[in-house]
Amino acid sequence: MTVIETETPTMSVSETEIPIIPEDKEKRAEYLQKIEAGLLVSEEDAEMIVTDTKTLIVKDIEFMEALDTPVYIIGSNRCHALVYITNIHMINAEEFEATIDMHKITTEQKLERWGDKPILFAYHFVIMERYDYPKLVAQPSEKSEFVKNIDFILEHNDDADIEIIVQKVELFEKFKPMTAGKKFENFGEAAKFIFNGD
Repeated sequence: MTVIETETPTMSVSETEIPIIPEDKEKRAEYLQKIEAGLLVSEEDAEMIVTDTKTLIVKDIEFMEALDTPVYIIGSNRCHALVYITNIHMINAEEFEATIDMHKITTEQKLERWGDKPILFAYHFVIMERYDYPKLVAQPSEKSEFVKNIDFILEHNDDADIEIIVQKVELFEKFKPMTAGKKFENFGEAAKFIFNGD
C-alpha cells in the first residue's frame, strides 16, 4: 500500500492488525451484525472501489471514528463493500494531484465537490469483503458522510437469494421518486406505500 510522505500528522494501523471475517456461516453473520458504520461515497466511486480501480478515498472532513474500524462503503443507497480504514492523513493541493491515479478524482471534480479548500483528507483502506450484488440500505437520517448506524433493508447471505434481491433493488430504484422524503421500517412497508398509496 502506498502512503504519501507528508509533513502533516498521520494516523495509521498495521495491516497485520486487520481482523479476518470468520468463514463459519454463523460466526460470520454474528461478526457482520456488529458492524454498523458506513462511509458515504458516490455510486461511481463505490463501483471503482469494488473493482480496485480506486485505491484511495478523499474527503474534506477527518472522520477519526472510521480509523481502525470496519466500515461499509455506501453509494446511492447501496452497500458495495466492507473495508478497513488503515490510515487517515491530511493532503494539500500538490499531494492531491500526485495521488490522482489512486483516488481518481479530477481537478474539476475536486472543485465541484469541495471548492478551493486547501486541505483534504486521504483515507487508505483494505477491502475485507466486496458485494457483486450490492446490499440495499435505507436512506441515512444522519447528514454526515460517515454514518454510525447503517440500516440494511434486505440482507442476503447466499446465492439463492440473489435474484430476489436484484429484483427488489431494481423496484426500489424505479419507484424511488415516489418514496422521496418518506421513511419505512422495512421493504414491505415501502412496497405497500408504492402500490396502495398508504
